Amino acid sequence: MKQCSRCDTIKSFEFFPKKKENKDGYHSHCKQCRSEYDRSRYSSKDRSEAYHSNLETERQTRREYYSNNKEDYYSRKAKRRAELLNRTPAWLTEHDLLHIKCIYSVCNMLNKEGTGPYEVDHIVPLQGKNVSGLHVPSNLRIVSRFENRSKGNKH
Repeated sequence: MKQCSRCDTIKSFEFFPKKKENKDGYHSHCKQCRSEYDRSRYSSKDRSEAYHSNLETERQTRREYYSNNKEDYYSRKAKRRAELLNRTPAWLTEHDLLHIKCIYSVCNMLNKEGTGPYEVDHIVPLQGKNVSGLHVPSNLRIVSRFENRSKGNKH
């Protein structure tokens, strides 16, 4: 049994939504009080207007961040893909991670100069048939997009 902090009634735990952060594992407000609070907080029209007005601002902020930090974006994207494949070793140091980020940064600068489309290539593919490489600085190189795409998933 638990007392709702909003309506002060004592109810069974089944009437409270779960919340792992609390000591007992349940919210302090019962489900009924919570839904009434949510309904009274915004009418559906206000909620829709607030969502759509913030949506365009949020999109613009994301576009600006992306255009100013492409190398960071690509570095994190490659790291995430490598982690999904369990190819980023735990023994990489901060220096190694910075080195990886610098490789992506140089690639981005070359693309901005207009000398040609370049990509960062894993010399030994992260997921190959016969051999699988690691996401480490020594396995990265900057190559033309054509060369990288024609190589495919081969070593």
